[in-house]
This record gives sequence, C-alpha cells and structure tokens, in this order.
Amino acid sequence: MLRYTMIKKLPSLPDLLVASLGAICLSAFLYLPYLSLPDFLSIALHTLFAVVGLFILIISSRRVLFVLGFFVGILWFYWISLSFRYYDLAYLVPLGIVGVALLCAVWFWLLGWLPTPLRFVGIFAFEYIHLFDFHYLNLKLPLVDSLFGASDPIFIALLLLLTLFVYPKRVPYPAIENAIGQAICATILIVLVWAQYGIPESLRPPLAKAPLDIKLIHGTTGQDEKWQIETFRERLQQYYIQIEQAIKMGRDAIVFPESTFEAPLNLYSSIENKLFKYSHDITIVAGSLYIEDEKKYNSTYVFEDGKRQVAHKHILTPFGERVPLPAFAVRWINDLFYEGSSDFIAASSYSTYTIKGVSFTNAICYEATSVKLYEHSPKYLMAISNNAWFAPSVQPMLQHTYLKYLSKKYGTVIYHSTNLGKTEVIF
Repeated sequence: MLRYTMIKKLPSLPDLLVASLGAICLSAFLYLPYLSLPDFLSIALHTLFAVVGLFILIISSRRVLFVLGFFVGILWFYWISLSFRYYDLAYLVPLGIVGVALLCAVWFWLLGWLPTPLRFVGIFAFEYIHLFDFHYLNLKLPLVDSLFGASDPIFIALLLLLTLFVYPKRVPYPAIENAIGQAICATILIVLVWAQYGIPESLRPPLAKAPLDIKLIHGTTGQDEKWQIETFRERLQQYYIQIEQAIKMGRDAIVFPESTFEAPLNLYSSIENKLFKYSHDITIVAGSLYIEDEKKYNSTYVFEDGKRQVAHKHILTPFGERVPLPAFAVRWINDLFYEGSSDFIAASSYSTYTIKGVSFTNAICYEATSVKLYEHSPKYLMAISNNAWFAPSVQPMLQHTYLKYLSKKYGTVIYHSTNLGKTEVIF
C-alpha cells in the first residue's frame, strides 16, 4: 500500500509533458533571439510563449511545478557551473547543473502551495525573494520583448486576467464564456497593449543618451587566455591601439570591459602611466583588480585629464566573488574550490564617477542587474562585464534582457561594455 501511494505521488506522463511545455515557454525568451526572426514574428512568439508559460504556472499542481522548476533551472541557469572549467573542476559541472535545477524545483514546488486564485502573488514575488542573494530568477523577464512589456501594473493585470480563465465562477462576472465576459477580457488585453505602445511620447518621453561620444569596446578574449602572461602582453598593445584610434576619431571616452587588465592596475605603474598620458586626450574607463593591504576589490578605473578615479564593486556575485554562507562554510568552500583565496571586498555603497562632467553610476557585471543600484534613479549607468566565464551560453542574453527590463522600469540609460557578452547602449 505504501509503495502504491509513493508511485501515485510521482509525476505522470501528462504531468511531465505539461511541465516540459511550461519550462520551454518560460525559457523561450532566452533562445528566440538566436533565430534572427522578423520583429513582428519575434514579438508574437515572445508573447505567446510567455502567456502560455504563466498560465501553466497558475493552473499546475505541485508535482508539475516541481518538474517545471527543475527544467527551468537547467534552461535558465546551466551556465552557472561552467566556471568550474577554469578551476580544474570540470567534473563538477553536471553536479552543479543538477544542484541549481533542484533548488529551482523546490522554489516552484513551494509556489504550488498557494491556492490558484492567489498564485499570482507568488509569481510576482519571485522578483523580490532571492535565494543566496541570487536575483536572476525573475518571471517578468519572458515578457520584456512581448507585446505587453514587463511593467508591474501590466504584469499583475495579465496574471489576474489569466486567473479569471481558471476560476470564472469566483469573480464578479461568473460567465466568462458569454459576450460580456469576453468583452471584458478583450478590453483588458487592449489596455495592456496600449499601455506598452500607445501612450504618447509627451506622457512618456523617450530616454536619451548622454551628450558624449562614447566608444564601447567589445572583448573577444576567452577566460583561459586571460590568465596567460604572453597573450596579455599582446592584448595590452591592442588596447593601446584601440585607445589611439578612438583619439583620432575624436571620441570623448573609451570603455573597456570588466577585468580587461588582469593585473591590478594600482600595482603596475608602467601601465597606469601610459593610461595617464592618453587620458589628456580621451577619458579611459576600464575594469581591473584593486589590491590594498591584502584586500582585493573588483574595480572600475577612470582615467581623465591625468587623474584617476577608482570605483569598487558594491554588490558582489554570490559564490563567484563572495560565499553567502556562515564563516566556517566560507573557509571550506574557498579552500576546496578557490585554492584558499579570500572573498572580494565590497564597497560600502554604490559608486559614481564623472566623464567630462557627466555623472555615471558604476556597475560591474552581476550588480548591473541589481535593483539596489537603481534605487537612486540614476540617469546614466556604466556597466562593464566579463561574460567569458560562461561562454558559450545564454548568460549574456539573460543579462541583456534583465538590463532592458531595468532600463525601462527606472528610466536609466545603460552603457554596457562586455567581454564575450552583448556590448550595447540600452535605453
């Protein structure tokens, strides 16, 4: 009898099919851009997949949601474990993928404990509840490139509309099937689309770039190459050439990605002196380590008019730059995986710096997608990233989509220079 009960609790074939469909729909936004579809078809597919995926979240049982979450964990986050390749721990990549997928499975399973009429509350809360300070699991992201967009009011209205189709008898208008009910739903849909595309620009002025001519450098260096001294010398000469070309073109600033200079710039006066010299003709922004009193920072260096500004990273990447666990576990993990290296030190708050008198909020890779960095409503944000740790994967697309969402939500123009990511200005 016990054995029968346990088997009965396992997902059935229909459960697996529904969970697979839901995971594919919620993950499609990460993979559709690689198909280079026409804009109208891309928007239509993003909309269809996102709506179907959210609907499945609302109606599914805990068994289905557990499996769905497991598949979402793989499709969204398989790239997290790829960094093990550079620590001679490639054998842990499959275990890491499964481990992250199981965490997501439990997270979605917990969502299933909410009654269906209130399931939308849990779906909305995904953006604000972070496991181990990791905030990439945001269920608004599938809607960013859809017909509706991903603003809070639209997201809540869409979830409520989908809930109406599940429980028509429990709302003020019970007959969803009749003409009045259909008219109500159609009106809501029209309002949602209008809120995304129809509001006049006078009421929603478009964002504008900074009044500067900024050259964003797109890096193409693999992570294994970055640790080779011989290739660094070659790349260093290439960086100087890129700076000189930007000067000839009359650019105001040139921006290099995170950890462009693998050697801590504050400890290498020969490189700094060269950059100081160039900075009289162009502002140079570049990522590098900053080491002082045995403390290690991930930093942005800004060279302008023979002077230097340094902005340290404020929000560190969990399990990449810091271990968000008790001290005894931190020491054990650092000894086991990072050869005894200590965590990075975080700046006490976010940093800003100026380029030709224009203020920019500093952001380095992961922290560029943190809401905390946007709470002071920055007009311009300068983000630098090194995506080589996870190449090739969908990580750059996930980061790109998140930045598009935050740019629109907070009215911030984001300049993003990447190594093996998506280098662009987002506004």
